[in-house]
Amino acid sequence: MGPHRLYAQLRGEGVKITLEECIDLFKRYKETFRTTIEWLNQQKRIARAELTMANFAGRRRWWKAPNEGFARKKIREEMEKKAKRALTDQEEWRIPKLVSEKMQSSWAGIEREAANFMVQSGNVEWLKDSVYEIRKAIKKGGYDAHFYNTVYDETVLDVASRDSEAVHDLQKKIMIREGQKFGIEARQLREQ
Repeated sequence: MGPHRLYAQLRGEGVKITLEECIDLFKRYKETFRTTIEWLNQQKRIARAELTMANFAGRRRWWKAPNEGFARKKIREEMEKKAKRALTDQEEWRIPKLVSEKMQSSWAGIEREAANFMVQSGNVEWLKDSVYEIRKAIKKGGYDAHFYNTVYDETVLDVASRDSEAVHDLQKKIMIREGQKFGIEARQLREQ
């Protein structure tokens, strides 16, 4: 999201802010998170060039390159269906621009997915391993606790009050340990 879209969204939600303030916020954001933004842009370039990525645990994501000929055909069909007749020359001249916009939009979608893939898929790997280890430790410790749900990076357990402090400490310890393991694996992959 750029400063203009941020401005429109915030104003639409009733926030009193100027466009200049949004531009300043955006500049400060880019300066503060320069390394992260560069890394995200690198992920986008990789996805665009290779149409595939693998996270540090080996999970792979593929994308299909947008097909310009297919986009042109679909746009023409939709225009003819809407007009209920053959297209005029003026309408035909609009097709290349619409195809270009569709292609840009498709590539932008791939880039957004790529930027999120490494973070989200890594989080999933860490959470699955954490849940497995927590369940194993609860069983081994004989605690009265059961998994209720998992959401993003959160594990929700139903725990008897007498075991709540011990299970909380166990859960925290395991989740930190599992996260550190993935940090080590990610560094090892970068070094290879």
